[in-house]
Amino acid sequence: MLLCLQPTLSINFGIYFQKREQKVEEKEKKMKAKELERRNKEEGERRKMEEKRRKREEKEKEKKKKRQEEVERKRAQEETKKRKMEERRKEKEKKKRQEEVEKKRAQEQMMKKKEDAERRKREETKKKQAMAEQKKKQGRKKK
Repeated sequence: MLLCLQPTLSINFGIYFQKREQKVEEKEKKMKAKELERRNKEEGERRKMEEKRRKREEKEKEKKKKRQEEVERKRAQEETKKRKMEERRKEKEKKKRQEEVEKKRAQEQMMKKKEDAERRKREETKKKQAMAEQKKKQGRKKK
């Protein structure tokens, strides 16, 4: 009886081993798929973290750039302010010198006018004295 069952058994064992092999292959496929999915997930997370880091660095660069621009703008404002103050100071000095020159010139003109007036007065006095002298002489001649 065992002999007559042997071909059936060997077929059954062949099917059994085939199914078993198939199950092992399916398990391996599932494991590979899970491993691939896990790797993809890790890669995705790594990419997300990389993207976040990149964005954070860009923001920091932008902040740094804005700060630098702000510092540059303030420095330019300070330079402009200093330059304007220097220009005003120079203008004041120039105006002051000009006023001093005008004052000196006015004083010189006043002195010249005084001297001219004094000279004319002396000349008039001399003329009057000369006229008086002449009248005296003429008065003497008539007598």
